Amino acid sequence: DFNETVTLCGYEIVLYEPALRTMYLTTESEALFDSMINEKEHNTLIAVTCDFENIHTKARLQGRGNTSWTDAEKKSFSLRFDRRMPLFDDATHKNFNLLANAFDRTLLKNLMFNKLAEEVNIPYQPEEELIILFIDGRYHGIYTLTTKMSVDSRRIALEPGDMLFQFDPAEGEASQDDGEELIPYSSKYWN
Repeated sequence: DFNETVTLCGYEIVLYEPALRTMYLTTESEALFDSMINEKEHNTLIAVTCDFENIHTKARLQGRGNTSWTDAEKKSFSLRFDRRMPLFDDATHKNFNLLANAFDRTLLKNLMFNKLAEEVNIPYQPEEELIILFIDGRYHGIYTLTTKMSVDSRRIALEPGDMLFQFDPAEGEASQDDGEELIPYSSKYWN
């Protein structure tokens, strides 16, 4: 009964509908999904149906991350569509990330960093928003939905000779302070 005030340990309890959008992913096999999230590697790609606002379409889901994949209970994912989808208002993309923010209880680190980078005119920042994620009817938590970083004219438009560096090496890896040189990121398209 929402007409009655409810208190718990001296705090008034207020129920409300969250302002976050909700994404529903339905796999072809719950057992395959459960198997995927228990693997050490995140190479398995599984088919899903994605329901998000006015979008109802097929996609593929894959685990992402290294430390977060192996060391966190809440997993991050890559979501891939066969065609560009308008998950954000101003642009369409085929590839997205669902970031679990497993080690950031505030859920703000990525949002704050990207907003700061935008303020100081760093050329590319992924589009992002917090969403609620359900997979096979099970609540998985609040995730950051982002466009996936990609080297192309619409996102990171690198010219020949440009390099993309990782500035935050993982624990135990050499950093520039150790006298080691950073290694440029490479892909099948450019170095």
